Amino acid sequence: MALAILGDIPGGKRQLTAAPEDPDAERIWRPRTESLLASAAGDYTKALAAQRPMQSVKRARPPMSYISSTATLGAGRGADALVDWQRMKHITGFGFWHALGTLGVARSTAMLGDAAAARRAYLDVLAAWKDADPDLSLMTQAKAEYAELGSP
Repeated sequence: MALAILGDIPGGKRQLTAAPEDPDAERIWRPRTESLLASAAGDYTKALAAQRPMQSVKRARPPMSYISSTATLGAGRGADALVDWQRMKHITGFGFWHALGTLGVARSTAMLGDAAAARRAYLDVLAAWKDADPDLSLMTQAKAEYAELGSP
């Protein structure tokens, strides 16, 4: 999964061929990795289709919610993604996954044209990650996206 999140498509594909043959691999592991690889390649329709086998577990597991919400947002379905990101924030409460959910809320509300709500969410993410490595890819992306919104 990590290789796919990082955009290493060849490495992620190698992981798929090495997937164990068991029910969890077919229900969770393989669809999760296929969805991440499709998202990394910009094919969000394929990413959403790959997730079908893991629908029963996605709402209870933050990593699954992240994968699903990322593909939904990438497919241009901002309102659906916003609901998913908010659910992810609710089930996690705090920490890493909560911050990713907040970043997703910022991106979704920006896509929907609510710049004020997007700015608030970006500021929440940047405050939560104030001590993070400034070169962290997610931080640089969040800062750039926030700057694109302009001042109120």
